[in-house]
Parts: sequence; structure tokens; C-alpha cells
Amino acid sequence: MNTIIECNNISKTYEIKKSNSSNDSYFNALSNISFSLNEGDRLGLVGLNGSGKSTLLKIIGGFIKPSSGSILIKKSVSSLSGFDSMLHPDLNAIENSKLQLQILGFKKNELPSLIEEILIFSELEDFAYQPVKTFSSGMMLRLSFAIFSVTRPEILLLDEVFSAGDINFQRKIQGLMQNTFKNTAGIIIASHQLTEIQQYCNKCLVLNNGIIEFYGEVDNAMKNYCDTNIKSETIYHNDFVKVENITINSTIFKTSDSIKIKFRVCILINDIEIYPSICISNLLGKVLTDSPVYNSDFVFGKKMIGEYEHQVEIPSNLLNDGTYNISIILGNTNKMLYVTLLNQFTVTINNLDWRELTNEYPIRTKLNWEIKSLNNKNI
Repeated sequence: MNTIIECNNISKTYEIKKSNSSNDSYFNALSNISFSLNEGDRLGLVGLNGSGKSTLLKIIGGFIKPSSGSILIKKSVSSLSGFDSMLHPDLNAIENSKLQLQILGFKKNELPSLIEEILIFSELEDFAYQPVKTFSSGMMLRLSFAIFSVTRPEILLLDEVFSAGDINFQRKIQGLMQNTFKNTAGIIIASHQLTEIQQYCNKCLVLNNGIIEFYGEVDNAMKNYCDTNIKSETIYHNDFVKVENITINSTIFKTSDSIKIKFRVCILINDIEIYPSICISNLLGKVLTDSPVYNSDFVFGKKMIGEYEHQVEIPSNLLNDGTYNISIILGNTNKMLYVTLLNQFTVTINNLDWRELTNEYPIRTKLNWEIKSLNNKNI
């Protein structure tokens, strides 16, 4: 099998300057990272914020140089990040698309149809002549991803792109991953959304404070990552919100036990409309989803900067015996997603204290039955 990327003892150290002081300090973003990527591999990078995922992708993409170690890349690399964009801020969407296509060697007569395709895919037709510097980070990422959709890169680096835009645009990204990019020589995906790693990758590398904690099969990597980090103080952090102190009262339950989940959401900007929801799934797919917005007495409104504690209780005698994944999602009623914590908890329900009638269905809530005699005569 052909090796297309080979990293040997990659390290990256940043010097931290301190004002009015000669005692500068140093931060080791990566330490002795070694792995190889074979043709056809899809590698997932997981780790908490600050673990070194983005730094590693920047080194592979050629944006920064390692402090030590070597890297061998045998095919061209294209990089797409939720934070760093290939777009020129003073050019508009059409001009940026044209520039990137020309850099990639497309012929002049191919450009009009490709640019039209890019604008349609990115859903930015109404903003085609606006300078990119006026775009939100999500709009820039959508435009960048749309350009990738027509360029067919050899090695593709993706850094936190699955949270771009609303649900419909995320489905477009999923379609690209399943169809357009399936023949790409290699893909490296850094994401907090563990379901995407499980869905698209055949290998996974877990980073912890710049050190490889695990490298190998995806399922084993997911278990390692969740067991190590599930109780970490900060679970997710972006420009809008930070999710902290997420806890669950257990991971093994009887059918008569209730499941209680708590987490704190720190709102980082004013006037944001954001609501929580929970999704429970098993191997067969989604089992149920719920949100406080479903309640008739729920009060809608925008949140101000501050901390908000959330608690949700899954009532007893609801889930049948089996294993379930619990995801937490923060978004708004316009289908804008801010945080998606997929498969944050895995819980097991043991059927120990309720008479077993069937195991066919995941939901086993007790319905309100009424049986009464009508004193009918025997026929």
C-alpha cells in the first residue's frame, strides 16, 4: 500500500513573549508526533481544544514549519479550516472563486460554470459581490468548501468544518464526503463531532496536550478519548459559546432509574438565540429527541453574556434494555447549530426490575391502560 504522508517525530514549540520581561516562556504545541497515512486512508484527529490538532494540520498543509522532525508528503495537499481561510478578505466571492480556480490550473472557459456551481452550493448568490471580509466565519467556510467541491483535491485536510452553517448545508457537506471525496487519495479530519469521525474515518489519532495518546482503529480511539476526557472541565469552545462541567449520574442504569445530565453553557456574545436539545440513539439509529422548546409554556428569547446551567432528566421506565448514545445539541429555531456534542455519553440499561415482555423496541414507556367490565352476557 502506498504511503502518501509520513510524519517523523514532529514537534512544534512557540515562544511566548512577555512585556517588560526578559523571562520569555515556551509552549510545546506538539511533541514527537509520528504516524503515516496510506493511500485511501481517512484519518480522524480528536482531542480537546489546545491538544494540537490545528497545529498538526497547519504543518501538514505547509502553513507553518515544525520546530523539529520531518514530514514527507507525496501528493498535493489542500487545507480547509474553520478558523484559517484561503480566501482573500478584500475580494468578493466571485473574485475569490476565480482566483482559486486559476491557481489550481483550470482553463478560462471553465471558470463561469464552475463559479456558478460554487455560488449555488455555498448558498451565497445574494452575497456574490460582497467583500469576503464582511462575511461571517460560517459564510467564509461555506464558500471555501464550495470551492473544494469542484476542485477534487488529492489530499484534503479538514479542520472543524462539520459545524458550518445550518442543518441543510451540513447535509451537503456529508454528501460531498460520501460521494465527491470518496476517491480522494487521503483525508485528515479534525473534529469535535465524534460521529463524523466514526462515519468517515478508518483510522484515528487522539492528541492530548500535544502528545499522541492513541493511534489506531476508530472504535478503540473513541473509547480511549471518551474515557479520558468525559469529565474534563471544558468540553467545547467556539466563538459563540463554551460548554463546561457536563456530568451524568451514572452510565449503567436499571429500567426504573432516571438518567440525569447537567452541563453549563457560557454565552460569549450578547443577543444570541440558543436552545438546548438532547438526542438518544442506538445501533439502529435515533430513538428520540427532545428540547424544552417543545413545551407549550416555553419562553423564547435571546440570551445575554453569562453562564447558564442546564439539567435534563430522562424519566425512569422509558428505555428498554440495551446500549444508547446520548448527544447534546445547542442551536436555534432557524436551524442554526452552535454546538453539537455527538455521542457525549454511552449508557447501558439493564432490565432487572420490570417484567420482560419484549426486547424488540428501544422505548418501553408505560401507557395508561384502562380495562373495565361492561357486564356483557356471554354469547
